[in-house]
Amino acid sequence: MEHIAEELQGHIARKMNRQEPGPYLPEQYADLEAYIVAREGEIRRKRSAAKQGEKSRTSVLTEAQVLAIRAQYVPGKRGTGSKAMAKQYGVHYRTIDMILNRETWKHI
Repeated sequence: MEHIAEELQGHIARKMNRQEPGPYLPEQYADLEAYIVAREGEIRRKRSAAKQGEKSRTSVLTEAQVLAIRAQYVPGKRGTGSKAMAKQYGVHYRTIDMILNRETWKHI
């Protein structure tokens, strides 16, 4: 939440430094804080509406493959590491690491 607020404040400051014409805040907002709160909600809604998993157009793996990767992984056992599985599934080893650590494909 703070990250979004910092981005918006930076954006407004850049506009003011360039002395762009027009209002820096939309007229319906009394101050910067009200504007930031409204924009944070809008940004959060857009992010939550993003397509996940197989529905994403950039997805390489299917949900079944992700579940298989998680089931196949055995810590410390040769041949089940992220590099071996990456070759098997045709992705980068870091992709496998992120799946195993639930940094990606969190929804399944």
